[in-house]
Amino acid sequence: MPPLPRNPPIAAGGNPKGCEHHAYRCPLLSGDIAWRATDAKVEGTGDSVTERAVLLRAGRPSFLGGAMHHRGICHKSLGEARLLLVAMAVVLGLGLMPVKATAQQASDQAIAETSQAQDRLMTAAPVNPLDCFNVTATVSLSGGSLEAGEFTFRLTDSAGSAMQVANQHSDLTGKNNYVNFEIPYGQVGTRTYRLTQENNPRYRCDTTVYEVTVTVTQDMLGNKGASVTYSTGGKTVSQAAFSNGPLPPPSGQWVHEGGVTRYRTPQGTYASGWYTIDGQTYYFDTSGDHGRRTGWLQQGGTWYFLSPADGHRETGWIKEGGAWYYLNPSTGAMATGWAWVNGAWYYLKGSGAMAAGWVFTGSQWYFLRSTGAMATGWIWTGGAWYYLAPGDGHMYRGWGFINGSWYFCDRSSGAMKAGWIWDGAWYYLYSSGAMAHNTTIGGYRLDSSGAWV
Repeated sequence: MPPLPRNPPIAAGGNPKGCEHHAYRCPLLSGDIAWRATDAKVEGTGDSVTERAVLLRAGRPSFLGGAMHHRGICHKSLGEARLLLVAMAVVLGLGLMPVKATAQQASDQAIAETSQAQDRLMTAAPVNPLDCFNVTATVSLSGGSLEAGEFTFRLTDSAGSAMQVANQHSDLTGKNNYVNFEIPYGQVGTRTYRLTQENNPRYRCDTTVYEVTVTVTQDMLGNKGASVTYSTGGKTVSQAAFSNGPLPPPSGQWVHEGGVTRYRTPQGTYASGWYTIDGQTYYFDTSGDHGRRTGWLQQGGTWYFLSPADGHRETGWIKEGGAWYYLNPSTGAMATGWAWVNGAWYYLKGSGAMAAGWVFTGSQWYFLRSTGAMATGWIWTGGAWYYLAPGDGHMYRGWGFINGSWYFCDRSSGAMKAGWIWDGAWYYLYSSGAMAHNTTIGGYRLDSSGAWV
């Protein structure tokens, strides 16, 4: 083979050991040749020489005529043998080619063995870029537009070794994004790979792992082909697809120190006043230690109740200190007076506690059952019957026309009367409370108004 071109020696002063270094150019095949670094000592001289390696793996498998392989040639004087130290090379599956040299063999053996390695390198057939199979995946980003190179993907073999690393690119329209790996066919048979996406801290990245199964075949003419299938979670899919999205908004953090519970906001400050966290509202002191409050809290003349367990603002019915309270379902404000809740009227005292039994308000009496719900119609309590208006629940006193009959309820207590009563005239009320009229009771005649005549 013709000698490889070599560059001029490095000028004196550029080499601290005073050695002459040459750089030789030779064609390398991406993914097929790896020069490994090795350190060696020149026997008999005490000189140490290091061979620096070049490793070509990722990228498009093609004939790289301009790739560089550096080898060092070191000599102290013209009288000394020139020693060539070369790393081991792996060339297209031809195996390891150890190149050894000693001070005694320097010029002859080292250069001869190096030439053999170069001969095998130069005569190795280059890989045709078309003799590759493709591993592809689509890439999408919700809530935003993709730019080429934003996401990185890794293809590893069954042993977990990286085959290639690639970034996503846009197609000709600029609307669809994909990632593509070109892998030489290699040996006939079936191989498996893993396709994954590397994390990008600026996005929420899809962590799906795809298993890629490749079956390489060869016909009688030596032409190779490959079929590629994708699966994930044990199920075969038509293609590998990664769906990325924006990161969730930054969250704050609860801080418990010295018996005080605070909340550090995403902006780094402590929450103050009313503050909503994960759908629950809390109150934090506006001065001092900014501690979270619990229990009853009065703000702007309104009372609120904060859970003793975690401090969140309660709403709806709560039982505290043996009494029931109703807190506005939207604001949490404690209710007082009349409240319409789930189809019934309730009365909350000035303290907010739910009333039960008789309540006198607005010059009228009302009766609230043990549940707190306002009663209407006839009720029996305290050994007497009472009638409460069907509409607003107020207690009847005096005469009342109910269901086609007249009844009389005590003008003071509201209790229903029965028997003979005096109310400007004598009337008779049956045991049901209904007034008798147009009849004779005990020899006494009652007219149409019910009065004794």
